[in-house]
Amino acid sequence: MRNKLLIVALVVLGSALFHGLGLKIGGERILPWHIAYSDMPAFSERALAPGFAYLNKKIEYPVITGLIIDITGKVGRNVPGYFIVNALLLIGFAVASTYLLQRLTEHYPDRSGSQDNVWRYWIFAPSLLMFGVYNWDLVAVFFSICALYAMAKNKDYWAAIWIAIGFSTKFFPALFFLPLLLKQDNWKKIGYLIGIFIAVTLVINSYFILNAFDNWYYFFELNRTRNSNIDSIWTTIRFLFSPYLESVPRVNALSLVTFSGLYGWLMWRFRKADTVKLCFLSVLAFLLTNKVFSPQYLLWLLPFFVIFSVPKIKWFYALEGANIVSTFIVLRWFLIERNVAYFYWSAPLVIIRHIILISVFIYVDRLILPIKKPAD
Repeated sequence: MRNKLLIVALVVLGSALFHGLGLKIGGERILPWHIAYSDMPAFSERALAPGFAYLNKKIEYPVITGLIIDITGKVGRNVPGYFIVNALLLIGFAVASTYLLQRLTEHYPDRSGSQDNVWRYWIFAPSLLMFGVYNWDLVAVFFSICALYAMAKNKDYWAAIWIAIGFSTKFFPALFFLPLLLKQDNWKKIGYLIGIFIAVTLVINSYFILNAFDNWYYFFELNRTRNSNIDSIWTTIRFLFSPYLESVPRVNALSLVTFSGLYGWLMWRFRKADTVKLCFLSVLAFLLTNKVFSPQYLLWLLPFFVIFSVPKIKWFYALEGANIVSTFIVLRWFLIERNVAYFYWSAPLVIIRHIILISVFIYVDRLILPIKKPAD
C-alpha cells in the first residue's frame, strides 16, 4: 500500500511539474501554453481578485470547486503560489483516492478487482499523469470513490452524503443517486436517503443561492447556452452530417433526450443489478451523450476500470491515446488559431474515442459481477 501511495503522489507531482512549465516566470514560459495548458492558471485572475467566490465573482463550476479556486488563490497570493497550493491539494486527493480504491477492490472477486488493476488502470493511467493537475476533477473523483466505497460497505446514508458533496463539486456524482435508491427495498429508507441528499446539498449551496443567486446559477446558465466543444461527438456530427445541429437549443434538446432515454433504460434494465455496475454504466451513458466532452472526463472512469478490469488493455491505451492526442490538437485551436483544419485532425480521434466508449458500454452491459458482502 505504501508503495502505491508514494508512486501515485509522484505521478500527480509529475503532472504538476509538466503543467507548471507553462506558467509565465519572468514573462516567459518554458513550454508553450498550448502544450502545458492547465485550467488552474487560466482561472488565476479570478482566484486572485478581491472578493469572494459567488458573492463577488462568477465561477463556472459548482460551489465546492469554486471555493477551492477562491481559497487557494487567497492562500497562494500569486500565480505560482496559487498553482502550487492547488497541486499539493490534488496530490492529497489522489493519494486518498488510491487508498480507498485499494480497499474497494477487496469487495470484488480477484479476477475483477485485483490489486494489479490499481497500478494498471489508476496509478499508471496516462490520464492521471496528463490531467491530474489539468482541472479539479480529482476532487470530485475522490468523492465519487467515497460514495462507491460506502455502497460496497452497505453504508447507504454515507453514500448519499458523499454523492451530494460530489454533486456540489462536479455534476457527475449525481448520476449515482438513482442507482443508490434502486438498491433499496424499503420506502422509508428511500425517503431518508432523498432527505439526506437534499439536506447536504442545501447546506453547501443555500447561502450562495440566497445571497448571490445569479452568480451561483452562472454554472447552469453557461452550460445551457454554450455549444458543443470542438472535441465533442456532437460537433463531429453537426460539422460532418447535419447543419440542423448548428442551433444550441437543438443540440441541448437532442443531447438531453438521448441521455434521458439511455439513462432511464439503464435504470430499468439493471434495477436489480450490482449498484456499482449501474453507476459505471450511468457515467458511460453521460459521456456518450453529453454535448460537452472535456479531456479530463476520462478520470471519472478510472475507478470503474480498476473494479471491472475493462476494457482490454489495448482498448484502454487506445482510448487514452486518442483522448490525449485530440487534446493537444484542440488546444492549438483554442490558443493559437481557429483553423478548421484542427477540427478535421481531431474528428477521427473523437470518433475512435467514442467507439471505444461504446465498446466498453456493451462489455459492462453484459458483465455479471457479484459483489462480496462486507464482513460482519
